[in-house]
Amino acid sequence: MKFFLLLYITIFLLVGCSKFLKENIQNPKISNIKGPSLFYKGNLKGKGTLFLSKVKNSHDPLTKYIEEKLALNQGIEKILEEEELVDKLNKMISSERLYEKERCRDIKLSKKTEQLLIGNSSKADIIDIELNRSLIEDAYPEEIEKSYATSLLTYKNGICFLRLYGSPYEIGFQHGVMLKEKIHNLYYDYLLNFASKKGKKEDELIAIAKEKYLPSIIKQEKYIQEMEGIAKGSELNFDQILLANCFVEILKCIQCTLIAVPASYTSNQETIIGRNLDFPSLGVLENNTVVFEIFPKNGKSFVSISWPSTCGVLSAMNENGLVMSIAEVYCNSKINNDGMPYTFFYRHILETQENVENFKKTLIERKEEITTTHNIILADATNSTCILEVFPGSVKVRELEGKKILFAINSFVESSGYMNDNRQQYLSNYSFESGIPINTQLIQLLDNVKLRGINIQSMIFYPKRQVISLAVGLPATKATFQDYCFNQNPIVDSPYDGSMQIQKVLTPPSTEKDTTEKDTTVKIQVDTVPPSTEKDTTVKIQIDTIPPSTEKDATVKIQTDTKPPSTEKDTTVKIQIDTIPPSTEKDSTVKIQTDTKPPSTEKDTTVKIQVDTVPPSTEKDSTVKIQADTVSPSTEKDATVKIQADTVPPSTEKDTPKQAPK
Repeated sequence: MKFFLLLYITIFLLVGCSKFLKENIQNPKISNIKGPSLFYKGNLKGKGTLFLSKVKNSHDPLTKYIEEKLALNQGIEKILEEEELVDKLNKMISSERLYEKERCRDIKLSKKTEQLLIGNSSKADIIDIELNRSLIEDAYPEEIEKSYATSLLTYKNGICFLRLYGSPYEIGFQHGVMLKEKIHNLYYDYLLNFASKKGKKEDELIAIAKEKYLPSIIKQEKYIQEMEGIAKGSELNFDQILLANCFVEILKCIQCTLIAVPASYTSNQETIIGRNLDFPSLGVLENNTVVFEIFPKNGKSFVSISWPSTCGVLSAMNENGLVMSIAEVYCNSKINNDGMPYTFFYRHILETQENVENFKKTLIERKEEITTTHNIILADATNSTCILEVFPGSVKVRELEGKKILFAINSFVESSGYMNDNRQQYLSNYSFESGIPINTQLIQLLDNVKLRGINIQSMIFYPKRQVISLAVGLPATKATFQDYCFNQNPIVDSPYDGSMQIQKVLTPPSTEKDTTEKDTTVKIQVDTVPPSTEKDTTVKIQIDTIPPSTEKDATVKIQTDTKPPSTEKDTTVKIQIDTIPPSTEKDSTVKIQTDTKPPSTEKDTTVKIQVDTVPPSTEKDSTVKIQADTVSPSTEKDATVKIQADTVPPSTEKDTPKQAPK
């Protein structure tokens, strides 16, 4: 009876303290969500005809089983459409476990499948879609394309990262599935709302997108396939996804600032690029930035800072460190309706070229495909940089001159395209100060030239190191700049433990730096002591966090020790959290203690929470206790809960980083 009472109290305390723990344990483990290992349009060679032929003419146990499950024995001619066959395969691998030793006796299993089987050896009743997919790939290597890797959705410091692999359709489908809710919210709450404010209707805008831009996009079939995948995964229709990808070109509304800082200014001789993206948010867009890490089967991998549902690029860097960002230019130049939307056009160049010189050459050679006027800033890992002033049919190149910064806003330097803007004069006269880190000054410069009320993204590119320092919000320049390193060499067919790796933290000059930890792993362990050797019943939950350099996992232990009722005097439940910071502090303890005493000796039930916080350098242990003393109902008069917090004066306590949003 006492055991169940203890269990009930423990659960109650854990639930009641969950909010406290969430708010006070810094840097919780980042949520990683893997994408589905499903089949996609294009995975079946010959549009499925080779697979159907193999199933019809083979007699091994697995093939006969699949034939029966897919109802192919009722007439193969009924399932000639690739999309229908893909749907049937996905339904099968999502609903049951295909592997049985006898059924798969004739199949040569790949190393990947064997590893998945080992990992699932104790979970024979669990459906593993990835295992099923891998098994089918092993059984039909000439009929089915091997899966490239599993997508990963990660949230870090409030920013969404989506890592995508595979064919265009695979990339699009996983994009749609994993960002479905965001895509719907952005389309209905932002895009259509914004269009309405401009006096435009959805049908009208879709008609423009289909008439002016779709014919040119079709020339690059891979982008059509990717948008089809997004539509399928998100459950919007293709026309709506097309509109989402042509929106910025139809309703020109981007206000941006582009800045190149010469390598001679930086301590490690590296050219860096600063970029503000100023865009009407309507209370929606500033919270929907997505960092896409795209790993296509064909083409260079790249990272793009954008929004859900978009395929094209506005701010991006490829695997070679080639950086490009765009700023719209508003002038009276005619629009070329025969070209591809520039966000797709520049993505295509980014996927095929490796440096500034090749990007320039390709764009000049294909200048007749340019649709609108805009500025592009380019940089690469060799410190080459320039700005391209782009017209439909022409390209003008501006290079760095001495130690002056190179910049572009929403106008051209020439008077024919110039629009009156205070940023032009401010940036023309700007000079860096000595003794202050250049990245700190660049953050301040970006803040000084931001456009009030619409600054939703601010970033700095380091092409040589392939690092992006990104801040989002409204205004973004007042948010914390987080540095991420683009890992352009993913491990294929292996779980990936995180998206872009956090390198360090930069903050605006007016604020102090934060410190962050990477990941925290939680383990639960239950140990039972024999009744004959224990006098007290104790439950402990302990979390030990070690600095990232020395420990990758933090451990939580729940230990239950049970003793015979006849000898028990006290029953104690403890929850203990020990935190070891990267500096000098060794232990920081949180305890939740419940003591149950005989009815004759206890009249009140008391729960106390006490928080003592001291500087790491002067205190080894910091204790929080929650104590509950319970007596029998017949003698209990009062139940009291006390919460007490003792805090050391701010002057002696170090700052701790803000908790990453969940």
